[in-house]
Amino acid sequence: DLKWLSDQTGRRWLTAHFKAGDLVVHTPSIVHASTDTQVDMMRVSTDIRFQRKGAASDPRWHADWSADDGY
Repeated sequence: DLKWLSDQTGRRWLTAHFKAGDLVVHTPSIVHASTDTQVDMMRVSTDIRFQRKGAASDPRWHADWSADDGY
């Protein structure tokens, strides 16, 4: 519920008009979301995370995403 989150945090959502082939890269600390698409074209989203060789992995990413996971 994006409006609820905005109301609770006192922040506003920023939007942009993306085109096919556009790429968005951000840090894990950015709260982000996508709305329903308004076109018939398929949208593909992926989540790729990197870590240094030998570094311990962040345990928050060991489970599948859940809307109530607290992150």
